[in-house]
Amino acid sequence: MYKMKINEKLVGEKIYLRNLTESNASSEYCSWLSDPEVNKNIVTKKTTIEELKKYIKEKNQDPKCLFLGIFYKENNKHIGNIKIEKINFKNKNCDLGIIIGDKNYWGKGIATEATELIVNYGFYILNLNEIELGVTSDNIAAIRAYKKTGFIKVKEEKIKINEIEYDRYIMVNKKKRLCLGTVQLGLNYGINNPHGKPPLEESLKILKYAFENGIKIFDTATAYGNAEEILGEFIKKNKLQNRIFVISKLMPNLFSGNEDQNEVNKIIENEINKSLNRLNLKCLYGYLLHTPGDIYNEKIVLALKNCKLNGLIDNLGVSIYEEKDALYAANLPVDFIQIPYSIFDQRMDKTDFFKICKKNKVTVFARSAFLQGLTVMDKEKVPKHLEESKKYLDEFDEIIKKNNFSRVEASLLFSYNNLDIDYVVFGVDNLEQLEQDIKIVEKETNTSKIIKNLKDKFMGINKSIIFPSLWKKP
Repeated sequence: MYKMKINEKLVGEKIYLRNLTESNASSEYCSWLSDPEVNKNIVTKKTTIEELKKYIKEKNQDPKCLFLGIFYKENNKHIGNIKIEKINFKNKNCDLGIIIGDKNYWGKGIATEATELIVNYGFYILNLNEIELGVTSDNIAAIRAYKKTGFIKVKEEKIKINEIEYDRYIMVNKKKRLCLGTVQLGLNYGINNPHGKPPLEESLKILKYAFENGIKIFDTATAYGNAEEILGEFIKKNKLQNRIFVISKLMPNLFSGNEDQNEVNKIIENEINKSLNRLNLKCLYGYLLHTPGDIYNEKIVLALKNCKLNGLIDNLGVSIYEEKDALYAANLPVDFIQIPYSIFDQRMDKTDFFKICKKNKVTVFARSAFLQGLTVMDKEKVPKHLEESKKYLDEFDEIIKKNNFSRVEASLLFSYNNLDIDYVVFGVDNLEQLEQDIKIVEKETNTSKIIKNLKDKFMGINKSIIFPSLWKKP
């Protein structure tokens, strides 16, 4: 598995997490484990410095464990530990454990902050989907911290710790595989959006609700009007620089093809820095080529790699439309690929795209679940230039009626429940839509039957329907 570099830190507001070394095996660390208040719910009641050194070494060498110290930023003091272990990349899950050993730092929100940092790392760096932990029912402060970071109780059980019986809660945090797109916040966008982009106040409410309800990845672009500025205002206002994951995109059609490598490097670095300034960030979680053809330009790809090496971006990739571009990109050393995918657009399922991405550890983002609103549009409101789509909407309605789904549910879950897709990129016009979409994915509805029906029915729809860029204007 990927191990953090020895000097790498996960930085929060009050603390940072980093790998422990044997030098951290101190007498104070030993004292935590002999303190009855600290060691109440752990097996180890007493240890030596040499035993701690051995323990730290074992955890650091375990390929299925990430064992980190919790350090207070103000004085660099080691105050506790946190770990995720039993990491299973096939099933995309792991267990979590934490101890705040220094009681002087109890009641300061340290456990909440440390848990959020390592959960975000597990979800968005290691690409896990589920994290589980156990906590005794009398540990009210810990339960409160876990709930704040997205954990919910799924089971109760009896356990014995040092011959004392306790009630233990099993709590689970399931990642929302949703990425909120922001094009609607910066532009008048979508065929089924009569009101245009929302006012700034509404946009900020949308972003806040998404973040507070477990959506941590946001998709934007330089070409999305003032979407970057709006997202940047939200980030700055809520001090989310270390808690949010933003993907942006290079402005389309920037290059003539005659630039040398230095010119390409300067252009891309300048564009990224402008996005970072607008977003109030120091580093982008991802940066995508917005023009699919740019992925064939070795100079552009090299420039993105340099920006990654220089810490301006964590991941590089491309947003594509055509199958051939997707397949080409999937075989490159890229991190992210964004594809169109919907009930009416299943082209990628006919290729080896998902198989190649899985093999090459490429993260797949799928946009257009609602096809810019077409799949949820009243048939009477479909414009004349999309007359052909009405027959597909009729067939869609027939299938969802038989399966007791709404169009919104079927459209969103068709993409969300495809486990070859890591994240579904979706946008909303208002807060009510966002609330509805989140509730839909939280219900965990069984969709196997309806998805089979939809796959059987809608393979091979004409590009004039599934490519908004080809929609004729009225």
